[in-house]
Amino acid sequence: MKLSLNTAQLYSPVDLTPNGLDRLIEAIGRQLGAVESVTDWGDKYDRLVVAKVSSVKPHPAADKLSVCLIDDGGASAGVRRRGGLIEVVCGAPNVAKGQLVAYIPPGAIVPAAARDAVPAKLTAKEIRGVTSHGMIASLKELDIGNDHDGILVIEPAMTGKASVRPGMPFKQLYGLDDVIIELENKMFTHRPDCFGILGVARELAGIQGQKFISPDWYLNEPKLASRGDLRFKASVEAAELVPRLMIAGLDQVSVGPSPLWLQSLLIRLGTQPINNVVDITNFVMFLTGQPLHAYDYDKVAALSGGEATIKVRLAGKKEPEFKLLNDQAITPRPGDILITTDKAILGLGGIMGGAETEVDESTKRLLLECGTFDMFSLRRTGMAHGLFTEALTRFTKGQSPLQNDRALSFAIDQLKSYAAARPAGPTLDIKTTSESVKPIKTDLGFINRRLGTDLSTAEAKRLLRAVELQIDGADQLVITPPFWRRDLRIAEDIVEETGRLYGYHQLPLELPSRTAQPAQRNDFIDLGSQLRRILAALGANEVLTYSFVHGNLLERAGQSKQLAFSLRNALSPELQYYRLSLTPSLLEKVRPNVKQGYDEFTLFELNAVHNKQDKDEQESALPRENMQLACVSARADKTVTTQAGAPYFQAKIYLDQLLGAFGHTAEYRPAKADATSAQPYALKRCAGVIVKDRQIGLIGEYKAAVSAAFKLPRFCAGFELDLKALHELVGSAGNYRQLSRYPAINNDLTLAAPAQLDHQTIKSGLDKLLKLGGVEHSLESLDIYQPSDKTKHHSFRFKMWRNDRTMTQAEANGLIEQAVQKLATKLRVKKI
Repeated sequence: MKLSLNTAQLYSPVDLTPNGLDRLIEAIGRQLGAVESVTDWGDKYDRLVVAKVSSVKPHPAADKLSVCLIDDGGASAGVRRRGGLIEVVCGAPNVAKGQLVAYIPPGAIVPAAARDAVPAKLTAKEIRGVTSHGMIASLKELDIGNDHDGILVIEPAMTGKASVRPGMPFKQLYGLDDVIIELENKMFTHRPDCFGILGVARELAGIQGQKFISPDWYLNEPKLASRGDLRFKASVEAAELVPRLMIAGLDQVSVGPSPLWLQSLLIRLGTQPINNVVDITNFVMFLTGQPLHAYDYDKVAALSGGEATIKVRLAGKKEPEFKLLNDQAITPRPGDILITTDKAILGLGGIMGGAETEVDESTKRLLLECGTFDMFSLRRTGMAHGLFTEALTRFTKGQSPLQNDRALSFAIDQLKSYAAARPAGPTLDIKTTSESVKPIKTDLGFINRRLGTDLSTAEAKRLLRAVELQIDGADQLVITPPFWRRDLRIAEDIVEETGRLYGYHQLPLELPSRTAQPAQRNDFIDLGSQLRRILAALGANEVLTYSFVHGNLLERAGQSKQLAFSLRNALSPELQYYRLSLTPSLLEKVRPNVKQGYDEFTLFELNAVHNKQDKDEQESALPRENMQLACVSARADKTVTTQAGAPYFQAKIYLDQLLGAFGHTAEYRPAKADATSAQPYALKRCAGVIVKDRQIGLIGEYKAAVSAAFKLPRFCAGFELDLKALHELVGSAGNYRQLSRYPAINNDLTLAAPAQLDHQTIKSGLDKLLKLGGVEHSLESLDIYQPSDKTKHHSFRFKMWRNDRTMTQAEANGLIEQAVQKLATKLRVKKI
């Protein structure tokens, strides 16, 4: 963002440099934004003066050259002729006696060459036998325009000065004694008003404690023309992306060069002058931060089916290629905001117009557009096509649609003054959304407590009113932001604004008090650390993957993108959706690890997931953040043998060891269809993890479609746990278990059971019956063997002991027999 200090001062009712330029720069860096550079534009005009051409004679040895005697008012040192005049050879065809011109004396640098790495100084030089003591400069040589065909003829009435005389410093004309301050754009990302010189001028006054008042044309809602002979129509089809569109018609337009003050200003701000119409739209944009675009009315009408039509719509899948004003040919992407007629494309909305409706010397009638466009959509379009314009820079900051009529009215007034334009049609104003300024309520105590200040109500009001905030009330303050301050929404914004205007450097420097006691440990964080240590000790490897994933990842895992939160302005499609679970991210890492030669490994991750259907019970509008632990075990196909068994049991070993470390034993129940509908697990090859009659997760192998989508090896399984549920279980019981001083007895047992009876039911039954026996025990599954379609053999290993004495084998056998008998009656099993 480049600021012309002269222009800012022109529209400011107060002196913007009351304490000098250096103090102003210091205040900007401290209270407004980072200063990238400060350029005294007048430096390169230091030795240039206004001169008067006293005589013009043909050069004796060159037909196209003239020998001029000029009067510089005695301001320049050098060789002079009789009467104090200076002889200069000039090749411009428009030089004439009596003209006021810009004179560059020997020893000075031509302004246009000042940007060269080593700018050359002008010297007295003999040209065809006549010595020229300096030169009379053209617009291009003066770096205030593009015309190089003739010299600049100074017209006093167009300089902004009451009188112009020989010897006057040239930089006093056309605002050239200017200082250009370049401010870092990132500092103003949330301040669209500061992308206009008027907005920055307001801030310069405010941070120096001076009250700024905007010009009437900006503060007051204008009355725009509603009648005229020019007929046209407009419509907005992309209502959600275009809050407001205004179109005005003008005729009797005289297109030509802009006044020199305007050409010079645009060059100082980094933009080349084009013609008076285009330059005025750019000037209004630099001044207010609101981009505008002018179309040749007759060209628009020729591209329309009947009456001149302007339509704002979204690009479809197959749009024709068209050429922009910079001669770049582009093909619109689906979703780009287009400005069109009913037949042809006119330009990219908010970025750049098309070449076919360009304003040129033949233009007599105009359509002047002033719109507001969605900043996220424009940013995507600009990045996709490699377009970076001044208009796009401002639109991507979120310009207020409430200023469109002000900017449009001011632009029309400028076109009337400098292009002889006349309003000639209705001003169309299409509003697709309603935006209004909402008051903010706070109190002085709220502000002072957060800033550590003791500001009085009068002081706080003075600070905020300096930048045109309306404040009512005494104890309870009601602050109404102006329409251009879209960043002020809550009371904390007012605190920040007050502190900035007061000066953060003036806030009291006090260290916050703190206790010497250690911070209370967070049990949930400690649980995560324990889980990591246990799994790492078991040989698993922790990974950390992105919380945002590609939609394809969810679809490959059998999950619905509609259940996932998505980002409208994602950095890339790879980071668009917030994942529903951790397992898909781990499955994505399996094949790359296998390809790298890791034949057997286990991966795990602890992280947060979200789901649109899972909302907080107390804050129903907010999504719940669920913490999960996911684990995946895999073996490369080349290492898997027929004795490897089902991968389910490999994952189960990790889970049993993990829960056992906390003193818990899980039961595994067949999973229900609704529990696996949004999961990658195969329904018939997974189970619910039950601890103390509460399901805390799922364990199992993956669906065939998921395995194929991720190209998983045949041996692959895993589990997912709800960490909140696990934390509640761990917090309710310790994991310490006193070891017995007496030896334990080991027994193996095989039971024959009906084929439809699941293994977990038998194991749970045995476990409960042994607990009734009053002895300590552990129960381990050894094997499941199915000799026929009707029968399965389930093998277990018992470990039994007592804490008060040594247990005998007969006692252990008797307890087992009792348990088997009761189980046989209940489940129709028998001992083998």
